[in-house]
Amino acid sequence: MKIACCILLIVPSILLASCSRSGEAKTRKEQEAEFTSAFGFSPPTTITTINYSDLSNRGVMDGAYGQWLSFSFDQASFDKIVLGGFKKGQMSVDPTDSGSASPTWWPKTVPPSTVIFSRSQDDTPANEGFQFREYLWHDSASGLVFFHKSYWD
Repeated sequence: MKIACCILLIVPSILLASCSRSGEAKTRKEQEAEFTSAFGFSPPTTITTINYSDLSNRGVMDGAYGQWLSFSFDQASFDKIVLGGFKKGQMSVDPTDSGSASPTWWPKTVPPSTVIFSRSQDDTPANEGFQFREYLWHDSASGLVFFHKSYWD
């Protein structure tokens, strides 16, 4: 009986654990592909640094997915991204508060007086089939732009 109970506990745990994955773009080609996927255009050569990481957790009835992206600031690219439906200062959560899920290079706080832009599934013309929230900001001290997208269903 004890063996049957253990199996009943272990099997669902293994299934749930196998539904989680994380990824990181390590090569420049992969980083540029993730940038293009996120923003719809290729990064210009002035964007010399790109970091990308993601994490997916799929439960039995629901799931969540997060993307973290940072890249060197380029004014024209930043403006082009913001014009894609981002709105100034509409934060429902702190984009740096993703606990242990965020990559090590992700900032722990947003610098004071930084303008954060956000958008959700309601702000984009395409229906991705999921609810999502995106945050974008430029940290002038580091010279980087930070982007975070969270999906859930």
